[in-house]
Amino acid sequence: MSAEAVRHAFAPNWAARAGLFALALYAAYAASQLDVTLARLMIGLGEAGWLLGKMLPPSFARWELLAERMPESLQIASIASAVGTRFLSRSRCSPRAT
Repeated sequence: MSAEAVRHAFAPNWAARAGLFALALYAAYAASQLDVTLARLMIGLGEAGWLLGKMLPPSFARWELLAERMPESLQIASIASAVGTRFLSRSRCSPRAT
């Protein structure tokens, strides 16, 4: 099969590739400005592991406290969803009937 006959399933999107490359350059620049060293990164990963260790597996020893606070959490989530939906419906993020 010749090279001309080979079809690519997805054509290369050079604009997206250039955008991702620019994003990678910016991320590298931003990381260089944050004074992130390998030692600080390793300490942070250790702290993240400690935090995940405290979260998993969850402890239901104080389930009464969880049950008491659950309605408040659901109210906060509902209000945030309603406000966010209302905001997005008024902006240009949603399609408009023409």
